[in-house]
Amino acid sequence: MKRIALNGLGRIGRLAVRSLGVSQPELLCAVNDPAPLEQVVQLLRFDSIHGRSLLAIDGLTEAGQDYLILGERR
Repeated sequence: MKRIALNGLGRIGRLAVRSLGVSQPELLCAVNDPAPLEQVVQLLRFDSIHGRSLLAIDGLTEAGQDYLILGERR
């Protein structure tokens, strides 16, 4: 199985995480970004253009010090 790692969570990276995190979380294996995790979580959940993500409702279940849990995947 192929897996995807994202280097940076700019506009395109966040859209990829929002899409894959809900539809195919098993494909997403790693993401990194220099921003604080709290800011990354906020940007993943709410977007000024695309609105509220499904991650905000049921996909993003936990954010730790250096990890995110999307559904059942850490």
